[in-house]
Amino acid sequence: MRQDMKERYPATDYSDQIARAAAVITDSSFTCNTRFIIDSYIANKANVYAMDYALCGDYNASTHASDLLPLFAHAKTDYYPLVKCVNSATGFIGTIEAKAFALIVQDITAPGMQQYFTDHAIWGDPNHNGGMSTWQLASNENSFSNKAMGTCVGNLMKVEMSFRNNEGPDIETPSKKCDFWSKLAKEIADISGHDVRGRARWCF
Repeated sequence: MRQDMKERYPATDYSDQIARAAAVITDSSFTCNTRFIIDSYIANKANVYAMDYALCGDYNASTHASDLLPLFAHAKTDYYPLVKCVNSATGFIGTIEAKAFALIVQDITAPGMQQYFTDHAIWGDPNHNGGMSTWQLASNENSFSNKAMGTCVGNLMKVEMSFRNNEGPDIETPSKKCDFWSKLAKEIADISGHDVRGRARWCF
């Protein structure tokens, strides 16, 4: 398994060991788990809706969990302190633009996200009451395919300044990458599932 991981994540592909470790942790513990869930639901004929929260994707300023504020925001919530914090860390927009951006999030993004998620919770369909864009069903068939990546999940809802359906692929969870971790997880489960009394147990 260690050799397989070394070959899948060769040191020559990364600037240092920190970047290499980050890639392994991201793929094994975060992004591919999303792909496994989506594939499982689709295989069981369930409707799946996938979202790409990239409010400031061009500036790499969509911080971890920043989507929770518009999702649970109250009408009187002031989004500016968070935008100001992100802006101070990234410098992606100026102070005046940050204030305008905060208002857009507060007046457009938050109500939009809340409508989609509430409709899905109540009706099982985020488009039940209509939205700024039709949120299409996620697909893992022929949405994107090439030799290096395999297939990717398509039909993601793209959250930018507002909402739009983006039929582009989720390139963070290609089958070539996630199939590797699925195979490894099965091997670990098979090993840990054996009765190993009297011998040293595997620890991970």
